[in-house]
Amino acid sequence: MDVVFYSNNIQQNLLEIFINGGNSIVLERKSFNSLQGLSILYIGNANKIIFKKQAFYNSSSPSLRVDVENCDSLVVESEAFINSDSTVIVEVNKAKNCIVYAAAFSKLLNATFQNIKKLDVVERSFEITKKDGIVRHGPLTKITFNKVGVSKIPKGTFFSSLAEIRIQDSQIDEIHSNAFSGTQINSIFLINSTIGSVKSEACPTKSLIGDFKISRCKISTLESKAVTCAISNFSIRNSRIHVIETGAINTTSANIDLVGNDFVNFESSAMGFSSWNKILVEQNIIKNFGSNAIYVYGEQTPQIKTEFSFINNEVINLENDSMTFVSNLEDDSLVFEENSFEIKCNCFLNMWFTNMMRTNKSIDSILNTSFCRVDELLARCYELKTGLINMNNFTEMVCAPGKIIKCEPYLGEEKVVNITDPIFLDAPKNNHSWLVLTLTIVGLVIIAIIATFIFLVISGGRWLSRKGYFRNMHYSPNETTNDEENTIVTVDQDSEEQKQELPEELTLEYLEYLKKRLDDPSTHQETSDMIERLYEMFIIEDNYENNNKQDEEAHLYEELANMQTQPQERKSVDSVQNGPLSILRMMEERFNLQFIDTEDERVKNSTMINDYSEPSDAAVHLYSELKQNQAQNEQIDKKGTLGSGMMISRPLPTKPNDMAGPSKLN
Repeated sequence: MDVVFYSNNIQQNLLEIFINGGNSIVLERKSFNSLQGLSILYIGNANKIIFKKQAFYNSSSPSLRVDVENCDSLVVESEAFINSDSTVIVEVNKAKNCIVYAAAFSKLLNATFQNIKKLDVVERSFEITKKDGIVRHGPLTKITFNKVGVSKIPKGTFFSSLAEIRIQDSQIDEIHSNAFSGTQINSIFLINSTIGSVKSEACPTKSLIGDFKISRCKISTLESKAVTCAISNFSIRNSRIHVIETGAINTTSANIDLVGNDFVNFESSAMGFSSWNKILVEQNIIKNFGSNAIYVYGEQTPQIKTEFSFINNEVINLENDSMTFVSNLEDDSLVFEENSFEIKCNCFLNMWFTNMMRTNKSIDSILNTSFCRVDELLARCYELKTGLINMNNFTEMVCAPGKIIKCEPYLGEEKVVNITDPIFLDAPKNNHSWLVLTLTIVGLVIIAIIATFIFLVISGGRWLSRKGYFRNMHYSPNETTNDEENTIVTVDQDSEEQKQELPEELTLEYLEYLKKRLDDPSTHQETSDMIERLYEMFIIEDNYENNNKQDEEAHLYEELANMQTQPQERKSVDSVQNGPLSILRMMEERFNLQFIDTEDERVKNSTMINDYSEPSDAAVHLYSELKQNQAQNEQIDKKGTLGSGMMISRPLPTKPNDMAGPSKLN
């Protein structure tokens, strides 16, 4: 359902409006014009919500709360609340996408955006056009980002003076120059958020910030001149900053706290403070500490007591002049104690500190409260424990005059190290998971190829077997299947197992050979089986599969002959045809008929064309054909190839009258 609100279609006396559901909710221009008492507008569970330009034009209720919840998209167009006298409180919760255009709110008291996957803001998104919110105690507008994803905070986003900007549990890729450009911002809180980079002049010089607190954040880069505005209280606590570029923070600030942080690259002259009262640098881990990394400048007011505390920090790598702030401070203003340095203990630590601080004042007190590292070699030679040791204690135990050094021999395991190979201690551990993944994929591909090959071999063999390509293969004597149509098993006189193949074609010589084996009692049974299989192969299959023209004519002649058989001889015919000898004779007769038809095919074809030019000649032609077959059978009998079968002795039909056909009579 799409709902569109137009001008003057809302009752003027409405106090609260609740809209739940719908595909799109659109508030058109002046749709909430001149509503005197509207206090709550709730829109929830809608796919798309749009506040058009001047949607709340000239609304005059004392206060207006706008709640948007559970939507896919929210668009607040430019000047949506222009010329509105209502003090607006906006809360957007659980939205996938939200975009706020320039000068969307004219008189904004509080704006909260939380649980938003993607929040887009543009230049001057939170410009407050009506200054009624600024009273003698300062601005009242509060803006909160809680659990939101912001790709960038562009220039002039927070253009007006604000009471508070809170960004908590959020992801921000970039904070551009002049993002916090309001003349006065009472508080900026960055809490438990991940920030990619803070560009140069993100907090410009013209701004005045009361409290700027960064807590539990991960910041990739603070670029040069990122923070140059005046700050009353500046705090970075329990955060990790990878790179602090030269001149990244240069501010006039009363109180500065750098506590519990992890600074990876603290570049030269990274932080500078002027007109300060108190600076606390405590419990930090500084991996790379550049020269003059923290510096103070400007004249201090004599009436104000200043204090610079550098306490309980762990510094790994230091450049020369990295702690020059010591030389710029009075002894009563400096607290330097309980700091550990990743330097091998030696007897020249006072000179090392002089190079780090560019002064030799307060060296004794600094050595008395600082720690150096004892390695295994020093532990064996000076009977010390490995680890950190107070510098002053080390010099007294080891560097005193007349101290005898006795190094115990090392009896532990030795390891040869190739010092020619580069060693990168700071690099992250190599991740070889990609190699394991590659080997796994290659192994699976090889297994798949082998399995496919085996499957193709098996299925191909079965397909060839079904197609009959293995029809002539030999089988064992005890195995018989439906596919073994071309092989039989015989046993010779010595009871040895032999395999005989059935002939591919029938010949008269092979039929004579079978006839001789049939007369032999020892091979009678095997020959009978073979004759039956030959009958199935060459007689039955030919009748069904090779039903050609010659077979049809031969069958026609056999039927004509069988029509005149004598009933008294039927019993003897059936008894003869049921035996293997009768089958053999039938096969011989069939072979001879095919042979004769093949030899005389050309002559017969010409005879049929001449004799059957008219249908009336059919009787004469049938008689001549029967006589011709009789003459051919007599010739074959002379050669001794045909037996005394029923087809030879069958009676012939009576010769028809030698009179002309109907055509001749006409």
